[in-house]
Amino acid sequence: MPAITYQAAIDKYGDVQGNIIKGHGRDHAALLFVEFTNPAPAREWIRSLRTGEAGVRLTSTADQLRETLRFKEFGIPGNLFAMLLLSASGIQKLGQAVPQEANQTPQLAAQGLPHQTVFEQGMRSAAARQRLKDPDPKQWEKGWFESGTDTPTPIDALLLLADDDWEGVQHAARAIQEKLPAAGVELRLVDWGHSLRNDNGDGIEHFGYADGVSQPIYLQQDAPNHEPEGTAKDTPLWEDVDRWDPTLHTPEELVLVPDSLGSGAGAMGSFMVYRKLQQQVTAFKEAEERLARRLGLAPGDEERAGAMLVGRYEDGTPLVERGAQGLISPIVNNFTYAEDEKGSRCPFHAHIRKTNPRGETKHPEERLHMITRRGIPFGSAEEAKKEDGKPVGLLFMCFQRSIQQQFEFIQSSWANDADFLFGQNKPGIDPIIGQVDVGEDRGKYRFNYTYGASGCRKSSFGGFVSLLGGEYFYAPSLSGLDKLATAPEGAN
Repeated sequence: MPAITYQAAIDKYGDVQGNIIKGHGRDHAALLFVEFTNPAPAREWIRSLRTGEAGVRLTSTADQLRETLRFKEFGIPGNLFAMLLLSASGIQKLGQAVPQEANQTPQLAAQGLPHQTVFEQGMRSAAARQRLKDPDPKQWEKGWFESGTDTPTPIDALLLLADDDWEGVQHAARAIQEKLPAAGVELRLVDWGHSLRNDNGDGIEHFGYADGVSQPIYLQQDAPNHEPEGTAKDTPLWEDVDRWDPTLHTPEELVLVPDSLGSGAGAMGSFMVYRKLQQQVTAFKEAEERLARRLGLAPGDEERAGAMLVGRYEDGTPLVERGAQGLISPIVNNFTYAEDEKGSRCPFHAHIRKTNPRGETKHPEERLHMITRRGIPFGSAEEAKKEDGKPVGLLFMCFQRSIQQQFEFIQSSWANDADFLFGQNKPGIDPIIGQVDVGEDRGKYRFNYTYGASGCRKSSFGGFVSLLGGEYFYAPSLSGLDKLATAPEGAN
């Protein structure tokens, strides 16, 4: 088991920003997207975030893990969490070379841009939108593109603030915003995140399904087969890992790259994908009910309609494990699809089966496509029930070594590919996050009306998650941030 102890991680990853190897775990978040209008004061702003003079101090992995140990032992909550991420344009404006993604391949040469990586292109580029089948800029939220054009607005950095104290997050965000104009930094967008929980205390998303269950785990104390320590909310409950072990890979294999901006062997960074995904909750729930009626599901079995879309019941029970809810405490993650080769329990199109096939591809590098998710919902449960209310959804964030080989591969080659898994059955695109080209039919899916049996009916579904905004970012090491805060020779 490659997972290491907290103390070993404190010693090894002290130069790595927090929230990468382990999620920050706070219930509220503010995301401030900014433009550098003047590099010289912007560098000083970064330096002030490192020292805490800005009123906020960036959190290292070492700081985060020490706070976690203190919380587990004494119940003392951690400080306000903060991390700074930069886009390719932001790094270039500060006079530094853009870090390279791991395993970058030259496929971009076919697009006439052989010198650009996926990160350098950015998620809002026409090429990226075409690869991902993302919507036209007119459908994005205001602020991501110049009005009425497909020209991305300048977004050079993202400052992420998080805490369990909602008022504290708001206060910190306001204090930062007030100082931005004098720092050569202009605020472009702000997003707010709030955790949602079910009656069991598990994190959920707005459709009501347990979320964040299957993640790569890098620390021994967080492993499900590690003896529980203390009573902290992130203490895992016991579960074997004989069928699916989330601790098989080190951070260096999935989420960290050597940071060319930093200094020393411990200088490592990570590439982050941010996507603001709106969820049409009322329409989704109504479509779930129609699907249950279409399949003729008996009373007590209606919940299986939604589970055949997600791959889990709302309480997190894997559909492949049983035909009803109830496998919780802990939510089961130790499973594969080896005993469901025909998809009669969990359809091949189900969201969690499409995006994490758990060995079904038989490809030795399948697991290396995994991402490390750190998202948080936006909007309230009350707003989700209003047909004309404010948008609600998920602030999707994930870290990886290579955006091209991890996030983009999962979205393009798995979620958006109607032939994956197992093309001879053409299971269809992912009904939750799968995207199609403009004017293209999403197609119909096969749903087994009896659990584990072969009888099925076809039905259409989908279109209830839409992209509102997003971009690609890089999380430098702390020493890398120090370099970015220092003017290169000859710079203004």
